[in-house]
Amino acid sequence: MTNQGKYHSLTQENQNYKYLTLVFVFWPLLAFVMACTNINNKINQKIILGFFVLYGALFFLNPTMDSQRRADTLKKVYNEPFENLYVTFKHLYEETLDVAEPILMYTVSRFTDFHGVLFAVYSLIFGSLMLYYLKRMYGHYLSHQNKNALLFFLFLICVNPIQNIGGFRMWAAAWIFAVGTMNYLHKPIIKNIVFTCISFLVHFSFLPAVIVLLTYVFLKNKPKIYGILAISSFFVVELNIQQVRQYAAIFGTASKSKITDYTNEEYIEAITNQSQQTAWYITLIENGIKYFTLLTLIIIFIKTKARFKTQLVANYFSFALLFLTFANLSALLPSGSRFYTVFYIFAFSATLLYFTYERIAKRIVTLNRIGIPILGLFLILTFRLFSATASVYVLGPSFFMPLGFYENVSLQSILF
Repeated sequence: MTNQGKYHSLTQENQNYKYLTLVFVFWPLLAFVMACTNINNKINQKIILGFFVLYGALFFLNPTMDSQRRADTLKKVYNEPFENLYVTFKHLYEETLDVAEPILMYTVSRFTDFHGVLFAVYSLIFGSLMLYYLKRMYGHYLSHQNKNALLFFLFLICVNPIQNIGGFRMWAAAWIFAVGTMNYLHKPIIKNIVFTCISFLVHFSFLPAVIVLLTYVFLKNKPKIYGILAISSFFVVELNIQQVRQYAAIFGTASKSKITDYTNEEYIEAITNQSQQTAWYITLIENGIKYFTLLTLIIIFIKTKARFKTQLVANYFSFALLFLTFANLSALLPSGSRFYTVFYIFAFSATLLYFTYERIAKRIVTLNRIGIPILGLFLILTFRLFSATASVYVLGPSFFMPLGFYENVSLQSILF
């Protein structure tokens, strides 16, 4: 490109930045939709991230969700004098294994007790990680655009969306782990493994997930072995809870205490009751996603005989199979089924890459036609869950937004 061409390109980019910024100032949602047309563009990424931060700042609190507990904790910590810093943290880390969130919450509490600031910070961190992962996958998709790859990219967008900041620790840790693992699968260097270790500082349950990654680092791509392990894990019907507690004790009293809390009879009963009360359509969609994903992986495995022309596809496919074994075993513990979300991130990525580099088809293949209605229901469910915590004001022109800080209203209460 000539100097004149570069100058013209920079001028055009600068004009686009000014235009999108102006649109964002007056109507953030419109700017967000425009920016989503190309998430590889750095200007568009800033607009998307800005919208996420606004969503967090106007986050609608639901008394039945974890988000309300976090808002209450922020107010409580805000009233603690700075002189009690050592005692507060000493007591805190005797009770929890999670390092990052208490520090983050305490830092925010030194400035304000308004939950919107805390959730704006959550959105900034969560959104940056999510956007980074999706940008890398979108870059692969652009190299050989086709409808089959697009289908799985849309699945990927929905799997761990921005509204999950309500349960920040688990779902931010999921993106940290996914980003670190993705970078390792692209470029196997130590610093990418180290990055994944941050995930268990955010949520302690990711320690075994990091061990799964280290297992992959040691064994490399062994898809047939991982496939056998994954199939075998479906036949395990129960884990010895007492033995799990004993293993947890190896890592200290805090670990033992936390695992005991997650495996006591009252908690198991509460999780069981909560699962039974889940709306039928949510269960239907979750099962549809699960069996469609498994069927897709099985057919790819059979068709390719687990031999891929592209190293990156082989990496993702192998790791997805290995992580499936861990997700199946984790699901036998209360709340352990959450690791299926992490499995889906890698499974959808592996399938996207397969249809991008291995099987490039102009038309949607027969199997993926089954996935279209499942994706449609998944998109509807994702929006419905988003509407429960999205302020109605964040979707309108910016001059309505200040109302959301005084008398917030959820989008769900207006639509459903």
